[in-house]
Amino acid sequence: ALDPASLAVVGVLTDFHAGWDGPQYVAYDPVDGALYVANGTGIFAMAGLSGAFAWSVTGLEYPGPLAVDPGTGHVFATQNDALLELTPANESWRVIGNGYDSPFAVAFDGTRDRMYVSNRMGSDVVVIDGKTDQIVGTIGGFDNSAGLAYDPQLDRLFVGNEAYTFCCANYSVSAVDLGTGRI
Repeated sequence: ALDPASLAVVGVLTDFHAGWDGPQYVAYDPVDGALYVANGTGIFAMAGLSGAFAWSVTGLEYPGPLAVDPGTGHVFATQNDALLELTPANESWRVIGNGYDSPFAVAFDGTRDRMYVSNRMGSDVVVIDGKTDQIVGTIGGFDNSAGLAYDPQLDRLFVGNEAYTFCCANYSVSAVDLGTGRI
Protein backbone atom coordinates (compact mmCIF):
# COMPACT_ATOMS: atom_id res chain seq x y z
CA ALA A 1 0.00 0.00 0.00
CA LEU A 2 1.07 3.59 -0.56
CA ASP A 3 0.66 6.54 1.79
CA PRO A 4 -0.88 9.23 -0.47
CA ALA A 5 0.62 12.13 1.51
CA SER A 6 4.24 11.00 1.54
CA LEU A 7 4.14 8.52 -1.39
CA ALA A 8 5.99 6.09 0.85
CA VAL A 9 5.36 2.36 0.58
CA VAL A 10 3.56 1.32 3.76
CA GLY A 11 3.19 -2.39 3.10
CA VAL A 12 3.81 -5.19 0.64
CA LEU A 13 1.28 -7.93 -0.03
CA THR A 14 3.05 -11.27 0.14
CA ASP A 15 0.69 -13.64 1.93
CA PHE A 16 -1.20 -14.97 -1.07
CA HIS A 17 -3.57 -17.89 -1.44
CA ALA A 18 -2.14 -21.40 -1.79
CA GLY A 19 -1.20 -22.11 -5.38
CA TRP A 20 -0.32 -18.50 -6.00
CA ASP A 21 2.66 -18.09 -8.27
CA GLY A 22 4.14 -15.04 -9.97
CA PRO A 23 1.82 -12.03 -9.85
CA GLN A 24 1.98 -10.29 -13.24
CA TYR A 25 -0.90 -7.81 -13.57
CA VAL A 26 -3.04 -5.93 -11.07
CA ALA A 27 -6.20 -3.82 -11.05
CA TYR A 28 -7.88 -2.05 -8.16
CA ASP A 29 -11.60 -1.37 -7.78
CA PRO A 30 -11.95 1.86 -5.78
CA VAL A 31 -15.69 1.30 -5.26
CA ASP A 32 -15.50 -1.94 -3.26
CA GLY A 33 -11.78 -1.91 -2.43
CA ALA A 34 -11.00 -5.20 -4.17
CA LEU A 35 -7.54 -5.82 -5.55
CA TYR A 36 -7.33 -8.23 -8.50
CA VAL A 37 -4.08 -9.98 -9.36
CA ALA A 38 -3.41 -12.16 -12.42
CA ASN A 39 -0.74 -14.81 -12.71
CA GLY A 40 -0.04 -17.56 -15.24
CA THR A 41 -3.07 -19.69 -14.30
CA GLY A 42 -5.82 -17.41 -13.03
CA ILE A 43 -7.06 -14.25 -11.41
CA PHE A 44 -7.13 -13.87 -7.66
CA ALA A 45 -9.29 -11.38 -5.73
CA MET A 46 -8.05 -9.83 -2.52
CA ALA A 47 -10.36 -8.24 0.03
CA GLY A 48 -8.94 -4.74 -0.06
CA LEU A 49 -5.34 -3.83 0.50
CA SER A 50 -5.03 -6.19 3.48
CA GLY A 51 -4.11 -8.94 1.04
CA ALA A 52 -6.69 -11.32 2.52
CA PHE A 53 -7.72 -13.87 -0.10
CA ALA A 54 -11.36 -13.53 -1.21
CA TRP A 55 -11.82 -15.81 -4.27
CA SER A 56 -10.17 -16.89 -7.48
CA VAL A 57 -10.88 -17.98 -11.03
CA THR A 58 -8.32 -20.56 -12.13
CA GLY A 59 -7.75 -22.69 -15.19
CA LEU A 60 -6.95 -19.67 -17.35
CA GLU A 61 -3.89 -19.58 -19.60
CA TYR A 62 -1.79 -16.50 -18.89
CA PRO A 63 -4.49 -13.84 -18.57
CA GLY A 64 -3.26 -10.42 -19.65
CA PRO A 65 -3.50 -6.99 -18.05
CA LEU A 66 -6.64 -6.33 -16.02
CA ALA A 67 -9.20 -3.52 -16.04
CA VAL A 68 -12.18 -2.92 -13.73
CA ASP A 69 -15.51 -1.35 -14.66
CA PRO A 70 -16.18 0.76 -11.55
CA GLY A 71 -19.90 0.85 -12.38
CA THR A 72 -20.43 -2.92 -12.27
CA GLY A 73 -17.28 -4.18 -10.54
CA HIS A 74 -16.66 -6.59 -13.43
CA VAL A 75 -13.05 -7.36 -14.27
CA PHE A 76 -11.75 -7.63 -17.84
CA ALA A 77 -8.64 -9.43 -19.08
CA THR A 78 -7.22 -10.72 -22.34
CA GLN A 79 -6.27 -14.33 -22.93
CA ASN A 80 -4.82 -15.69 -26.17
CA ASP A 81 -7.15 -14.22 -28.83
CA ALA A 82 -10.12 -13.49 -26.55
CA LEU A 83 -11.46 -10.89 -24.15
CA LEU A 84 -12.69 -12.23 -20.80
CA GLU A 85 -15.21 -10.73 -18.37
CA LEU A 86 -15.13 -11.84 -14.74
CA THR A 87 -18.14 -11.34 -12.50
CA PRO A 88 -17.11 -11.09 -8.84
CA ALA A 89 -20.65 -11.67 -7.54
CA ASN A 90 -20.70 -15.28 -8.71
CA GLU A 91 -16.94 -15.78 -9.19
CA SER A 92 -17.35 -16.75 -12.82
CA TRP A 93 -15.99 -15.68 -16.19
CA ARG A 94 -17.12 -15.64 -19.79
CA VAL A 95 -15.60 -14.91 -23.17
CA ILE A 96 -17.11 -11.72 -24.62
CA GLY A 97 -15.11 -11.51 -27.81
CA ASN A 98 -12.89 -13.59 -30.04
CA GLY A 99 -10.76 -13.10 -33.10
CA TYR A 100 -8.55 -10.28 -31.97
CA ASP A 101 -5.04 -10.03 -33.43
CA SER A 102 -2.94 -10.64 -30.29
CA PRO A 103 -5.01 -8.65 -27.76
CA PHE A 104 -2.93 -7.40 -24.89
CA ALA A 105 -4.51 -4.79 -22.63
CA VAL A 106 -7.97 -3.51 -21.75
CA ALA A 107 -9.14 -0.08 -20.58
CA PHE A 108 -12.68 0.86 -19.60
CA ASP A 109 -14.54 4.13 -20.24
CA GLY A 110 -17.50 4.18 -17.86
CA THR A 111 -18.92 7.41 -19.31
CA ARG A 112 -19.41 5.94 -22.77
CA ASP A 113 -19.70 2.33 -21.54
CA ARG A 114 -16.88 1.39 -23.92
CA MET A 115 -14.00 -1.04 -23.61
CA TYR A 116 -10.76 -0.52 -25.47
CA VAL A 117 -8.62 -3.56 -26.34
CA SER A 118 -5.13 -3.17 -27.77
CA ASN A 119 -4.40 -5.40 -30.76
CA ARG A 120 -0.69 -5.85 -30.44
CA MET A 121 0.02 -7.31 -33.87
CA GLY A 122 -2.77 -5.35 -35.54
CA SER A 123 -1.31 -2.05 -34.33
CA ASP A 124 -4.74 -0.72 -33.47
CA VAL A 125 -7.20 -0.51 -30.59
CA VAL A 126 -10.60 -2.18 -30.87
CA VAL A 127 -13.59 -0.29 -29.41
CA ILE A 128 -16.31 -2.48 -27.85
CA ASP A 129 -19.77 -1.42 -26.71
CA GLY A 130 -20.05 -2.41 -23.05
CA LYS A 131 -23.78 -3.09 -23.28
CA THR A 132 -23.82 -5.29 -26.38
CA ASP A 133 -20.23 -6.67 -26.32
CA GLN A 134 -20.04 -5.83 -30.03
CA ILE A 135 -17.08 -4.23 -31.77
CA VAL A 136 -18.17 -0.72 -32.77
CA GLY A 137 -14.91 0.59 -34.22
CA THR A 138 -11.14 0.69 -34.22
CA ILE A 139 -8.58 3.39 -33.57
CA GLY A 140 -5.49 3.00 -35.76
CA GLY A 141 -2.09 4.58 -36.14
CA PHE A 142 -0.07 2.74 -33.50
CA ASP A 143 3.07 0.61 -33.60
CA ASN A 144 2.33 -2.71 -31.90
CA SER A 145 -0.19 -1.24 -29.45
CA ALA A 146 0.36 -2.67 -25.99
CA GLY A 147 -0.57 -1.11 -22.64
CA LEU A 148 -3.66 1.07 -22.25
CA ALA A 149 -4.86 3.62 -19.71
CA TYR A 150 -7.95 5.82 -19.77
CA ASP A 151 -8.21 9.22 -18.07
CA PRO A 152 -11.89 10.20 -17.69
CA GLN A 153 -11.10 13.80 -16.68
CA LEU A 154 -9.07 14.51 -19.82
CA ASP A 155 -11.10 12.06 -21.95
CA ARG A 156 -7.82 10.60 -23.22
CA LEU A 157 -6.81 7.05 -24.02
CA PHE A 158 -3.09 6.45 -23.60
CA VAL A 159 -1.58 3.71 -25.76
CA GLY A 160 1.87 2.19 -25.28
CA ASN A 161 3.69 1.49 -28.56
CA GLU A 162 6.38 -1.17 -28.97
CA ALA A 163 7.66 -0.78 -32.53
CA TYR A 164 10.49 -3.10 -33.50
CA THR A 165 12.73 -2.50 -36.46
CA PHE A 166 15.60 -4.45 -37.90
CA CYS A 167 18.08 -2.99 -35.40
CA CYS A 168 16.26 -1.70 -32.39
CA ALA A 169 13.06 -0.96 -30.56
CA ASN A 170 11.18 2.32 -30.70
CA TYR A 171 9.03 2.82 -27.61
CA SER A 172 6.49 5.62 -27.22
CA VAL A 173 3.13 6.48 -25.68
CA SER A 174 0.34 7.97 -27.80
CA ALA A 175 -2.50 10.06 -26.37
CA VAL A 176 -5.86 9.81 -28.14
CA ASP A 177 -8.42 12.57 -27.61
CA LEU A 178 -11.59 10.47 -27.59
CA GLY A 179 -13.77 13.53 -28.15
CA THR A 180 -12.12 14.33 -31.49
CA GLY A 181 -10.46 11.00 -32.33
CA ARG A 182 -7.11 12.74 -32.86
CA ILE A 183 -3.83 11.17 -31.73
